[in-house]
This record gives sequence, C-alpha cells and structure tokens, in this order.
Amino acid sequence: MLLAGLLVLAICPRPTATQFTASVNPIPSAALELTYKADQNKWLFVDQYAVPYERMMVQLCVSRDAAHCSLASEHVTDTCARLATQLGSPAWQAVDATPDPCLNLSRVEAFMRSEGPNSLSIENNLAALRAFDVSPPSNSSDGKVVLRVRFVYVQTLGAHSAHVHASAYEIVMRPLQDTPESLVVQTECGARGLRSPHSRLAPSLGGSVLEVVVLNDTGTPIRVCVWQCVPPFLKMPWNAPAFPANTSAAKQGSCARAPVSFSTVALSIPLINVTALTFDASRDMLLGVDRLAESIAANLLAQFGPVRVLISLRGSTYNARHVQEVLDWTRRFRQIQAFDVVLTVNTDFTLKNAPGVTRRLLQQSGIADDFLDIVLVAAINSQTSCCLAEVAKKIPEAFEASSFDFGTQTVELGEAQVESSASITERRKVEEVTQEQVTRRAGNDNISIWLPIVLVLIVALACFLQPK
Repeated sequence: MLLAGLLVLAICPRPTATQFTASVNPIPSAALELTYKADQNKWLFVDQYAVPYERMMVQLCVSRDAAHCSLASEHVTDTCARLATQLGSPAWQAVDATPDPCLNLSRVEAFMRSEGPNSLSIENNLAALRAFDVSPPSNSSDGKVVLRVRFVYVQTLGAHSAHVHASAYEIVMRPLQDTPESLVVQTECGARGLRSPHSRLAPSLGGSVLEVVVLNDTGTPIRVCVWQCVPPFLKMPWNAPAFPANTSAAKQGSCARAPVSFSTVALSIPLINVTALTFDASRDMLLGVDRLAESIAANLLAQFGPVRVLISLRGSTYNARHVQEVLDWTRRFRQIQAFDVVLTVNTDFTLKNAPGVTRRLLQQSGIADDFLDIVLVAAINSQTSCCLAEVAKKIPEAFEASSFDFGTQTVELGEAQVESSASITERRKVEEVTQEQVTRRAGNDNISIWLPIVLVLIVALACFLQPK
C-alpha cells in the first residue's frame, strides 16, 4: 500500500511557475468611453478597468481579420522572455514610442499613442486608420472604422520577471459631420458645479467617482451628490461632500491606498444626547465626525505610524455609506489565495444592527443609542499587531473627558466596543520570482516526476538484495 501510494504521488506533476487565466471581455461596446476632443481633433479612449501598474503600453490589432486578435483578458506571471513570447503575436503591435524594457514587443506607427495613466489618444484621421479596420468589407460603405486595442499593464516582480494584466477592446469610430453648433454632455453633479478628487483617474488607480443619492426624510425627495472610492483605496475624509469645481477644496480629499499588508480594528462608540438625525442634522454632525477622525489619527501616529481612521454616523441620512463595507472588504481577503488573514471577532457585539432587535435605551429617558462606527487601518508592525485594538478601546477617554464638539451640538462619547481585528498579509510580495528560479522550476519538472519513483525502486531493490 505504501509503495502504491508513493507511486501515485510521484506521477502527479508539479505545477509550473507560470500562471495564466483568460476570459472573454464582458464589457459591452456601449459602456466604453470614447470622447472627441475638438480643440485637438483627437479621440480619447479611457480604460475604466485599469489596474495598478509600474508601466503601461497599448497594442493595436494590425490584422484585417478580427479573429486573430482575441478580446480575452489576460493575467500572466512569468519571466520577461516568456511574457514577450505569449504577448508577441504578429497580430498585435505596440503603439508606444518607447519599447517596454521587459516585453520589448514590436511597434507600429498608427496615428495614436498611449497617455498615462489609462488612456489612448487617437487622431481623427479615419482614412489613415482604415488600414487597421477589422470590420468585414461588406460594412465599409457606412464609413465607420472598427479598431481593436489592448491595454497592457506591467508590474515588475524581479530582475527578469513580471506580472502582466491585459484588457482588449473593440472601438467603433464614425466620421464626424460638420456642424456649426457644439454639443456638451454633463453629469448631473457636474452641471451643479461639483467635482471629486482625481476624477480623471480610473477608480482602480485611486480616482474617485461622483454619485447621486436620493434621500427622503420628510416626504420630499432630495438628490445629493456624493463622491466615493473603490477598495483598496479609502475615501479620506470619509464623510466629505462633493466639492465646488471652482475652488481648490477638492485637494483636501483623496482616495488613499491601504497598505499592502495591514491591520484593521472595527469598533463602535455610543453617542449620548443626540437629537433625531435628519438631513440637516447629519450634514452638520459629519463635519465634526471627520474632525474627530483626524484627531484620532494624530493621537495614534507616534505609536503606530500613519493610521487611516474611517468613521461613519450610524443612522445618518446625509451619508448613508457605512464603514461596514470596508470591514466586509477586509474579510474577503480570506477567499484570495495570495493573502494570509488572521481575524479575531467579538461575538457579543457587531457593527450591524441585528434584525428584529430594538436598540436599547440609554439612561436618559426616550433617547435611543446612536453610534459612531469606526474602522482603523494601519500597516502591520509589532505595535499594530499587539496593541492597536486595546488602544482603540480608550479612544473616548482621549477627548476632553468623553466630550467632543460635533458641529451644532456637543455630545458625550460612551464606552467603545471592539467588534473585530484582523491582520492581512499579501504573500506574493514576500517572494520575488527571478528568471533563475522560474527556469530551475520549469527545468526540474520532469525530474520531480521521476525522482520519487527512482527512490522507491532503489529502496525496494536494497530490501530484496539484503542478506537474510
């Protein structure tokens, strides 16, 4: 049985160092953003699905047959030489002026160029672009040109290896008709003269997005413009409203990236003597909530280093977005193989209100609990791992004997209750893949299959020849 088990184990091949997955791009053509810049007579295509990277390049399909240029998304980790082979199809050629030092793919002059961080500029010269038209010849009578482009994002992992993410798109361009008038399209928030920080960046690169939220406190709907960030970027300040476009106020906000490996602590602090949280009351209080977050971060800086402090006002009607979603995002790391997660949960308390349970009353008759829900995010070190949760419990004591000014009213901070703490470590940042390692692993694959078999046979032969 032992011999059979060893033989079965021995013939199972080891995985190689190369990782490759592909899926058909699900983004419909109507969702792609192609904008005409009249002042430059150019088109600008923005890849809203960009990923963090060190270098970016754009490839153009140079084949007249669209079947030669797949729209599949690609995620590849390997040596530069193998990456260049996998991405170096003759049908795809780069439009960048400078070749990538790792990939060094062939290039083509095509009246277009990539523009950081996630855009492609295309000259409005359809006659010149028709050489790259992948639409069937029978459709050429309508005057449109169909192009296929691929955005390639490169993240260096070692001296001779990298991780590459590639997204391909089909762009349909039609000739412009001369007109004496101009058409300007604005979003609702933009028409109100509002903006959000770094709105030109894709959310996956740290850009923010404006959203319209409909509130109905008094029976009359109110449309409110808010701005948000997408994890791993955290909105700072958490409760900041949309900013006037004609001021520099937007520079006060940002989408701050969470550290690669970080600790989180989730807690909640009761607020005592809080009036009903209407739209106006919430808006005034949230200014004070963000000031409290800044004060907490300043107090924790000396012991723990920079700490991102996110505080939401439970029950607020102005900013209904809660830090619970950030907490849920940190928990999802347990489902990703590239991360190690250590999570400690207090089963007696949760940031979420249990369904069907009425919130208990405080000592003041007729006044229910209102809470500040808080998530602290800090880079992992010896201090955050051991002490951040314990120090977080003492936050109310640090602010003027449990009192802090929240805009138009002053309330007391009750006893902080910690829900959970977590440590999240990204494993793939610990190991660097070098060309020598990848080559050695790939070259030893055949050896790894036969070596256990040879060892078993040697042991069996030794036992057979052993004198009795």
